[in-house]
Amino acid sequence: MASKREAWLSFLPADPRPALLASDEPFARFVTLTAVLGKPEDDAEVRRARKAVVEDPRVRALVDRLPDWESGFAFSGHSSPGFPPNILRLLHGMGVRAGDFLALERRPPPESAGCCESSRPSSTGGRRRLRLDVEPGHARAMPDEEEHVVGT
Repeated sequence: MASKREAWLSFLPADPRPALLASDEPFARFVTLTAVLGKPEDDAEVRRARKAVVEDPRVRALVDRLPDWESGFAFSGHSSPGFPPNILRLLHGMGVRAGDFLALERRPPPESAGCCESSRPSSTGGRRRLRLDVEPGHARAMPDEEEHVVGT
């Protein structure tokens, strides 16, 4: 009898874990090892998979999509795949951690209060202003009071 953790396997025609572990996508191996098999991140096999994630050119391409926090940026909204916190969350889920890439360590300068503009109109016709709080391995966008930037 399958354990409670493995009960989901009874719904599938075959166990997908061997294929996921054999995948040429290191992030698929990392997620399988940690989220499916429950191995800790300090496990030797998980560390090897995470190292391969950080070296993968597809991961580097995602990291390169992160904005230059110091110059401000515009985005289409929180449901956009290009919304920086969505990219950070995806990278984290794939195994990228603080210290893996310099772009993850950059922070908005204090004088800008971490603000960025949304190109999405607000209900008052201006553009909503959001504050992007970035910590290693975590990011979130919060409405920045009631300030609006007038624009098209």
